[in-house]
Amino acid sequence: MAELILTDAEKAAVSWLALSDEDLGKLCRKCVLDMPALFSDASDNKRLWAFTAGMLLCKVAAEANVDKLEFTGRGVRVGAANFGDWLVTVRRLCAKRKVLQK
Repeated sequence: MAELILTDAEKAAVSWLALSDEDLGKLCRKCVLDMPALFSDASDNKRLWAFTAGMLLCKVAAEANVDKLEFTGRGVRVGAANFGDWLVTVRRLCAKRKVLQK
């Protein structure tokens, strides 16, 4: 398993997107493997994870300059739990806006 080592600046970052690509990748890998929201009864925790996942999908769509993304997951599993088949759709609701680049 990758070890996530953050600098003081990264620890103080307001957004995960402020992390370096390498450290963000390590963080994502750890989050995907652990998925604490799936094993928690805390609804606020689950809402936070769902909203974060949604924001990331919106960012991917905006940077790809598309108005709609669809992902199909067949036999979605986390550990031993099988959550079935899913279609995730992200659709832009307003006119295209220029994506800000760093």
